[in-house]
Amino acid sequence: MNSIKLFLGVSLIISCLLSSGQSVTVYQDGNQFICIDTDKEQLHKSVSASKTLQYAINSADEVSIGKGVFELEETLQVEKSVTIQGKGRG
Repeated sequence: MNSIKLFLGVSLIISCLLSSGQSVTVYQDGNQFICIDTDKEQLHKSVSASKTLQYAINSADEVSIGKGVFELEETLQVEKSVTIQGKGRG
């Protein structure tokens, strides 16, 4: 299986909107990718960067990906207008 590397960020963090005005963050903790809201409530957790990023994209109008390297096992589907911002490799 081919893998795609997505280089973004200054700290492995994704911010996204669950609905207008609400933002979330996705970060890497060891081998887990975790999506939390602004109250730090966990919304999604997976060993797959692709699944966590897809969750963020599907739930958000804006996605901010912090420092780090995300190795994607699957193609990401973007079916609506989404702003994605990265912070570097780290």
